[in-house]
Amino acid sequence: MLPMTRIVVSSTVASLVLAGTASAAVVFDNYVNAGTYIDSVNTGSNNVRWYAVYAANATNAPTLNISQLRVRISKAASFAGASLEAFVATANGSDLSTAYPTLVAPGGTEPAYTSLGTVSLSANGTSSAVNSTASWGNGTATQATIALNNSWSTNGCFFVGFRFTYTGTPTALASIRLSTGSSASGGSETAPATGAIDNVYWRSTGSVTGAVTGPLTFSNASTSNVACMDVSGNLVPAPGALALLGVAGLIGPRRRR
Repeated sequence: MLPMTRIVVSSTVASLVLAGTASAAVVFDNYVNAGTYIDSVNTGSNNVRWYAVYAANATNAPTLNISQLRVRISKAASFAGASLEAFVATANGSDLSTAYPTLVAPGGTEPAYTSLGTVSLSANGTSSAVNSTASWGNGTATQATIALNNSWSTNGCFFVGFRFTYTGTPTALASIRLSTGSSASGGSETAPATGAIDNVYWRSTGSVTGAVTGPLTFSNASTSNVACMDVSGNLVPAPGALALLGVAGLIGPRRRR
């Protein structure tokens, strides 16, 4: 009977993992707040702009499997086209209970970061700015796995970074569109549909691992801002929690025999 017991536990745990993979949910949604501010990430020098993002994580799951990222962008008049790369990075640091968390900046040798890939932005031949959307992933397949920093309330913090790459020196830029939202310190701004944000960002020069400056605040510092984006994925429980759920599933059927 022992071999059979082991097989049942193993299949129970596996089924739980597979179910989680299939049921991706939006864990951060500031995409719905189409703001009027824009953030010119760089002017052709390949800077990476990092935003602190707080995913809804009431269960304090340690890991997030990201299956989709969408961000709103603004293409200036006569924008000639560019590439946009997205990154996610672990948010190191422990004092997220303060008004503005002092986190270890992404890049360099501090946190682990992952590139979600590069998308092409088409040109804007019109005489006025237009809004557009860049997207990575289809909401089903995992694009990246990131450790969450659960030191603040019921939200898991991590970084999302963006880098534009232009050909030559651009005369017209594409910019990340910002939206106001609820700050981690409990500000009164319009809250994201899911998650929370802070009015801070970091800037790395030259590359994703370049020297990092920050935390910096946006020019309209009276409100909290972040890239107008959403993140979908699956919160992954700690291995011990999965094992307990598996055992619970095994004990239930055995008691009914």
